[in-house]
Amino acid sequence: MSQISSLPNSGVTDSPLITPGTASTSSSVKPDAAPQSSGPDAGQPAPTTLHNLQNAGARMQEMARVAVDRAGGLPCLEGNTLDRIKSQIPRPGIFSGRASYNAMTHAAEDCDAAARALSRVPVGEFSQNPISDEAFDALQNFVKAQNAFSASIDTFVKETGKSSPGLESLRQAAQFRAAEALNFAASMQAGIGAPDRTVTEGIRQMSPEMHGGVHILNNLRDEAAALFDRIDSLQAKQGQMPVESFRQEIADLRKDMDALKGKLSTQRQKAKFTADDGVFGALDGMISRAGQRLDNLAKLNPQAGVYAAVNAALPRISDKVYQSVAEHIPYGKRETLATAVNNYNATVKRLLDGVENGTISRQDLEQGMRDAADALDCSATDDAIALFCDMQSNKLPIPPALEHFVLRTPAAVPQNKFTGEINEVCGMLDAVRLNNHARVEYITAAYDHNLDLQTVVEASLRGIPLDQLELEAGDGVLTEARKLGQGAANSVDLCVYNGKDGEDRRLVFKPELGARRGLEHLTAGVLGYNSQVRAMQLNVAAHRAAEALGCGSTIAKSRIGCHEGEIGLFMEQAQGRAAYDLQRGSVFCRAADGTELRGRGVYEYLAGKGLLATARANVMRECNNLEWADLLSGQVDRHGDNYLLYLDPDTGEARITGIDNDASFGSRRLGANQVDVSGDDPRLQALLEDLRRVGVTPVDGRVDLTGMSNEQVAVIRRHLGFNQASLPAAIDRTTYDHLMAIDENQYRESMSACMDEDAVNTAMTRLDAAKKHAMELESLGCVIDNWAAPATEVIIRDSRVPVPLDGGNDIRAAAMVQNGFYNRDLAYFLEPLPF
Repeated sequence: MSQISSLPNSGVTDSPLITPGTASTSSSVKPDAAPQSSGPDAGQPAPTTLHNLQNAGARMQEMARVAVDRAGGLPCLEGNTLDRIKSQIPRPGIFSGRASYNAMTHAAEDCDAAARALSRVPVGEFSQNPISDEAFDALQNFVKAQNAFSASIDTFVKETGKSSPGLESLRQAAQFRAAEALNFAASMQAGIGAPDRTVTEGIRQMSPEMHGGVHILNNLRDEAAALFDRIDSLQAKQGQMPVESFRQEIADLRKDMDALKGKLSTQRQKAKFTADDGVFGALDGMISRAGQRLDNLAKLNPQAGVYAAVNAALPRISDKVYQSVAEHIPYGKRETLATAVNNYNATVKRLLDGVENGTISRQDLEQGMRDAADALDCSATDDAIALFCDMQSNKLPIPPALEHFVLRTPAAVPQNKFTGEINEVCGMLDAVRLNNHARVEYITAAYDHNLDLQTVVEASLRGIPLDQLELEAGDGVLTEARKLGQGAANSVDLCVYNGKDGEDRRLVFKPELGARRGLEHLTAGVLGYNSQVRAMQLNVAAHRAAEALGCGSTIAKSRIGCHEGEIGLFMEQAQGRAAYDLQRGSVFCRAADGTELRGRGVYEYLAGKGLLATARANVMRECNNLEWADLLSGQVDRHGDNYLLYLDPDTGEARITGIDNDASFGSRRLGANQVDVSGDDPRLQALLEDLRRVGVTPVDGRVDLTGMSNEQVAVIRRHLGFNQASLPAAIDRTTYDHLMAIDENQYRESMSACMDEDAVNTAMTRLDAAKKHAMELESLGCVIDNWAAPATEVIIRDSRVPVPLDGGNDIRAAAMVQNGFYNRDLAYFLEPLPF
């Protein structure tokens, strides 16, 4: 007689002792079967062939596993039985069943303890014949504890008359777990269990097999195969899908899903497993959720994407905005402004109505958008723009309505930029006409993730690749949103989303249109940006460049999505404070005891803790990685307010994250430190005139910032907005290895998905120059293995460009930007005085 058969019976009379693979059909799914890949690439039959029953069953099995994980595991196995009792059953009074309740909670504690003890037994102990004493004792105690817990529930219900579905579920779960544990041990003894599993995993996989897995799957085999093969077919399609076909596909899938759910419910009731929510309740929930998503997708309205794009490019001007702007222009021009605004609003309404009704042609849309912009072209508008520019240059507070009028409407948008916006919107309309907006990969992503319909439609219409989308930021999981900053041209929102595992995901959102138009108002906007550039994709590319260097966290992870009706950029919220907060004397970090540290107080606290050298080394490394990431992206506007430093004063840990990467990937930013200044752009002509005045003559239309004097750098900075004009003085060993290993073809492909060809070509010149500079540093012994080494501090200190005390602010600023970020922004606060 085997040891296993000598253990106490589990109390389950309708679940015979079985081993994996003994189901009644040859296509049964083993409990350790992994979900198989689908589609032609995986070697599976094409979707048009006979149903792949094994694959369908495996996917059902995997759904059950995921459902159990998300539901918190199987009851009576995960060590949370007592918590379940306390959360479901209030403690009764002394004369209302207190004694039996206490006995039940003690039994639950024993159940949890036995489960933990069993989970600690190495799974190989059950493969021995006979099994080890440790494994036998743990298994025996687990089965006894489950039976005792089940009996304690019976006693409590009998004495109090208080029953509930939750209690019944736990009672039955205890019986199931006992039987599953015995069966798991038997399968290991028979040599047919997976030796690399833990005991807990083995019982988890045994549960669907014994209690509703195989025999219910057999009953649902055809339905499951039909449903999942349909999904396989959907995923395998590579072309475009007409909208009506898409809607029909959704309807058919929904019908099949409802049928599957009904069959599942019927089979559960027949098998008397209604109360066992460990597997089937969670699986029901997953099927219901999938059905809700299909219902939402069926409401797809491709015109809504075009409508949103037109509405963003041509926002209607409210009477409140008009009245406010009118107060700031000469009285005699107010009537002119009123006429312009009325004509503009009327044109916009006509366009939006045509888009919504599906009656507008591409030609009418293109001409209508131009007409709307032309309606605002009048002397009153010119006065408003002139006033805005004057207030901006003198750093005066600008009325929000005036800012809205100038920056949100097309009033001040250069013609070439607005033409780019028109072309993109018209391209979206063309995509709707061709029925190619419902691209299968987007549909599948919406089915599998938390993508909103608007994101699906707009991304597909705009041709934004799926791997650039934020897949888990749909309005359905949005729990909080608040403004971090607000201007009429753009706003920045903090959005909190409920993640898949219940955790909060904190994302910062910036609408695209404001960011794109904002490039024109940046001094760096002259650095070669295509009229159809997307600032959000430049941010995606900046993060990709950092990832290629092996320091992806140095640039905020960026993805594209929709919020409050606008498409834009989602950036993961980074920890820390702006570097300039140290200079401003703001609270920069807090010690473990709550002490608030500011300015030089950070230095003093770290020194007192003996952590100054550690913190300084970590900060230098992080700053250096940011310099290399910015070199690849061609970022020219990195200043102390658009990167965050997280510093733990009690450990010396430091992390830096660059944010706001719009001023990257300009096609005029060549090589490591060169700029193309050729062309007839008036802004470049003004730059050339000033450069000649300070003794700089471009070679082949290019200037190199390396080795320039402070006066010469000041000219570059004034005309091109450079806030960094130096090459990194060192490179971290890991970063060096990643840089030298970058495959140029793969890097080009990664960048090509985010920008135009000219920008990609110059990005490749920067990659080549970065590799050459890194190799030069390697020859000089400046590849750093230990940032805390004295030699490293010497390298960084020797690269410091002194800032003159005289010469004016422009000269001082020019000297500052020739320093690396550590020397420029942070060294004063982390090194002894005099600095």
